[in-house]
Order: sequence, then C-alpha cells, then structure tokens
Amino acid sequence: LYSIELRNVELKDFFRVIAHDYNLNILVDENIQGKVTASLTNISLKEALERIAEMNNLVLKKEGNVIIVKPNLVTRIFILKHVEAESLLEEGAQSEAGAPQEPEEGAVSQEKSYKATIYDLLSPQGKVLLGKYPNSIMVIDYPENIEKIATYIKMIDKGMESKIFKLKYIRVDEIIGEEKGSESESTSTGGTEEEATTESGG
Repeated sequence: LYSIELRNVELKDFFRVIAHDYNLNILVDENIQGKVTASLTNISLKEALERIAEMNNLVLKKEGNVIIVKPNLVTRIFILKHVEAESLLEEGAQSEAGAPQEPEEGAVSQEKSYKATIYDLLSPQGKVLLGKYPNSIMVIDYPENIEKIATYIKMIDKGMESKIFKLKYIRVDEIIGEEKGSESESTSTGGTEEEATTESGG
C-alpha cells in the first residue's frame, strides 16, 4: 500500500512521475489540463490512480501493458427558453454542410459567408442531440467544450427586448378650442385698413 500527498500538481506531471517511479507505461492525452490536490494513505497504486482520475473527470483505459489516460466525456442537458431547439440544430447542420473548404490545387477559390454555430464548439468526439425534455438539447463532450457551449447558448437564448414609448394624448375639445382661438385672433387683426382722405377746395 502507498501514501500519496499532492498539492496543486499538474495532472500531466503527476502521471509522468508515477510512470517513471513505478515503471509503468502511461500515455496521457494532450487534451488533459488542470491541477490536482489530494492526500491518500494506505491505498493501492491502482486505486489511487482511479480515484485521482475520477475526481478530475478522467478515464483510465488499459490496453495490454499500457495505461491510456483521457478526458472523460460528460453529458449536459440545456433547456432553451426563447430559441427553438430543432431550429438551432438544423441551422447548425446546414451551416456545417456549407462550411468553406480548402480549394483544390489550381482551382479558383470562392469566398462564402459562413456563420459560426454550436457545432463549431464541439470537439471531434463531441455530439449534440435533441433532449428528452421539451425544447432542450443534449451535449456530449469534454468539460471545456461543454463550458464553451454553455456560454454560446447564454448569448443566443434571449428574448426580444421590449421598449416603452410615452404617448401624449390630446383631447378633441382642446383641438377645437385652439381652432376657435385662431379664428378670433385673425378676425381682430386680419381686417384691411382703409385710409380716408379729405380734400379741401381752395
């Protein structure tokens, strides 16, 4: 049995040291990131590796005499409030099909407008499907990709902003009163002035 004390150790460094000190063949996936802090006593080496892998969302796979360490794919359900789940996936699938590709040698490249979608945030092993809940999607991917998709959904799943306009209502009697006032003003001041002349004979 072993005792292992770890404080803020890089995961890649941990597996590298274990492989060196105990003559093990361990292959660590390049996507593994993060640090580990753990205090384990009276534990077998196999159980210690399994516990550390579990707490860091990793999976250990043994092939022959080689242990392969990879990030464990996780599943997360997103329930949409404003955007339709089906239209989100359909739009993403159409954009993915129309994604720009590198032109063949000698061919003239044609630039096309390309809109990023939820599929662009998936890893090669990731999947996005319709969820079992109403208007929901299910994403299966590595944790870091799940977080990117969560941020993306938070940005697009918004309702239309409502604006309040202040309207001024004018009563009919106010309009009539203004018209009468204008007529009386034009009557008192709008008449033509006549000039009277008196001739005196001399």
